[in-house]
Order: sequence, then C-alpha cells, then structure tokens
Amino acid sequence: MSRFIWIGVSAKNAHDALEKRGAMNLLVAYMHATKHYLRNELGLHYDDIYPFISHLPEFAMDNPNQPDIRNLPLEISFQLGGYLMKAKEHGQIDMSQLGCMTNSLNSMIECFTGFERIRNTPLPFAYSIHLKQTLIVYLLSLPFQLVVDNKWGTIPVTLLAAFTLLGLEAIGGEIENPFGLDENDLPIDDICEMIHQEVLSIMDRPDKLDCSKWGTPWEDLSSTHAKLDEATRVLVKELTARVNSLEGDPQKLGAQREPPPFPFAEYDTRYAELQKENQLLNQLIKQYESTLEIVMSKFRSQAQSIQKEKRELQLKLERTLEEERAINTTLRTENTTLQEQLDSCIRVIREAVSMDEVDMDMVVSGMAKENETLRQMLQISGAM
Repeated sequence: MSRFIWIGVSAKNAHDALEKRGAMNLLVAYMHATKHYLRNELGLHYDDIYPFISHLPEFAMDNPNQPDIRNLPLEISFQLGGYLMKAKEHGQIDMSQLGCMTNSLNSMIECFTGFERIRNTPLPFAYSIHLKQTLIVYLLSLPFQLVVDNKWGTIPVTLLAAFTLLGLEAIGGEIENPFGLDENDLPIDDICEMIHQEVLSIMDRPDKLDCSKWGTPWEDLSSTHAKLDEATRVLVKELTARVNSLEGDPQKLGAQREPPPFPFAEYDTRYAELQKENQLLNQLIKQYESTLEIVMSKFRSQAQSIQKEKRELQLKLERTLEEERAINTTLRTENTTLQEQLDSCIRVIREAVSMDEVDMDMVVSGMAKENETLRQMLQISGAM
C-alpha cells in the first residue's frame, strides 16, 4: 500500500506532496494503532501514534470536539479511503490505480479483522476448567493403573505424563492471546518497527524514478549474436562433412535391401473369403429381421386381443358392481322397513304386557261404571 501511494499518486504541487506524506504517516499510524488496539490500549495519545495523525484536524490537540475513538485502526482506514477518493477526483491517480489501492486497503482491513477475531475468541472458561479437572483426575488415577506392572517405574512414568499433559494445557492457555506483552507472545513491537523503517525507506526515495540512467542492456547483444552465428556455421560444416564421408561407405550406411514382394494373391484370396462371409452375414441378418417382424406382429396382435378382453372384463365387472350396488340399496331399504315394523310390533307387545299387569278389579269397576253410564244414556235416549 505504501509503495502504491508513494509511486502511484502524482503530486502536482507542494500541497499534494504534503498530503501524500500525510497518507504515508497514516499507514504507519494504522500499524501502531492496530498493535495498541489488540492490547486493549484504547485512545490515540501514544508516542508511536499521535505524531503520525496530528496533521488531521479532528485529532488535533487543540480541537475541543476531539472524538473518542474506540476503534482507531478503522478510523484511520476511513481517512485513507477518503484520501484515495480525493486523489482520484483531482486526477492524481486513474481508475486502475484506485482499484489496486482499494484492494490493498481492503486487505489491511481484513487482516485487522482477523486479528480482532483471534483476540475476541478465547477458549471457553468452562472448557478450560473441565480440561484441567479431567487432567488432574487422569493423572491421579494413572499410578494405580501402572503400579501393578511397573512397580517403582510408575513414579517416573507418571511424572513424565504429568509434565507433558500439564505443559500442553499451559501452552494452550498461554497462546490464547498472542498479542500481549508476555515473552511467549508475538513480537509485535519488533514487527511494527521493521514495517515503520521500511515505510521510511520508501519515503526517502524519490517518488518519480528516472529511467533514463538505466542504460540499454541490449547493446551488447550484437556481439553475442555474432558469436552464436559463427558457432552455428562451424557446427553445420562439421555435420555436412560427416554426412559426405558416410555417403560413399555402404558398410556404414548399411547395404540396400530390396523390399519383399507384396503378397497380392494372398490378399485377394482373403478378400474373396471376407466377401463371402459378408454376404452370408447379410442373409442371416435379413432372415433374422423377417423372423423378428413375424414375432413382433404376433406379439402386437396378441397384445391387442388381451387389451380388448381386458376392457370387456372391466366393463362386465363395472356392470356387476352396479347391479350389486342396486341390490344392496334395495336390501337396505327392505331391512329398514322390516326394522320399523318389528319396532312397532315390539311396542304393541310391550303395551299389551303392561295392560295385563294392571289390577283387574280396577278394570272391572271401570267397565261397570261405563256400562251404567251407557244404560242411563240409553234410557234417556229411549225417553226422548
């Protein structure tokens, strides 16, 4: 990215040159800001950050509205993106250069995101506790498993196993966050300082290279070509002399042998046999085709007759089913009628049975009263 900015962005005046140096300073600040951010050292007032971003108005010391930057690398990348867009608008870079620089800036942001993911994804606390407990239980039970076979050798074996397993567990916890200040962490300070020096070395070079002083490396090629041509001519002469010396020596070239006569008669006989076989095969194929056609015609006729019988059977079955449905409907109707008649008979029988159970005296007295009433009515009617 620093190489793209220093060489690719053209400075048309002194102000553009200052802006270019400011962008290079932002690259250095981005590197150190990433280091401090990964160590949870928030803010921008550090000796290796603030001198490189103090030229920005929003980060100036006398700015009363100085923002509280919690993600300074992202803010610096935002400033770099703005600088690239401004350079494109002012014609300092073309579209292809803008694409390359934007890709480099995106790569820087992706690297920062990867670092942040590593820092913010530690081993789960429950996993660490469970791992320690499991190791302790295993190491405490290990001597009881080895003492029967190893006797006194159980002690060094157990110590070696404990040293190995507990060491691996400690190393896993130690490298969980490699961006700190411990001895086992990554040397981020040295890496940042090395990159800082590389950026400064780029800035010490002129932003416009003078290729006129390179010279022309192809000037000496003419003599080389002449030497190659001379060697080629010598080689051709040697090969020509060797060929000429071999042409007059039949033992070296090998005696000329006449080729054997071509067996035309044998090939003619074989050709005639193949023709006969071909004719016989053609006849067999025709017979096979005719036989196959007869078989297929019989098969088609048989299939048609079977389909016709199938349709007739299906129609007959449908008619039979319809008749069965009609008979079933009639039977259900008759059954319903008989059931109703049977129910009425049962009711009559029940009423008759209930009448038999009534007190006969009451019936007789009732009938006597009715007869008396009828007599009186008859007398009255007779008088009338």
